[in-house]
Amino acid sequence: MDRCELFSKLTKSSDLECTLFEEVLEKFFAEYSGLYGAMDDANAVDDIVDIECISTDTPKFAVSATLSSITIDGTLSEKITDFLEGYFGGSHNIHTEVKSEDTIIIEIERVS
Repeated sequence: MDRCELFSKLTKSSDLECTLFEEVLEKFFAEYSGLYGAMDDANAVDDIVDIECISTDTPKFAVSATLSSITIDGTLSEKITDFLEGYFGGSHNIHTEVKSEDTIIIEIERVS
């Protein structure tokens, strides 16, 4: 069963061409993009996290993410790692390390 058939059955829409599915996704991404864009334009994102590149002598690309207005709990570093590993799909090694209560070091290294 392909995703259009599955979506059609789940929504009981008899929409085998996926038009409803596409409309839902388009609406979701338009709203998400608008919300993120507005937050970015208002510098709200910068108020939450300050990301800086760390220059190293290794081929790794490392960034320091200093978070404010939120608490780094015991699982945030793990969730960031899981998200980035899923995003890069195995093409990069990801390592995160909590340095302090408001700083996480994220290392991203391309797998040759």
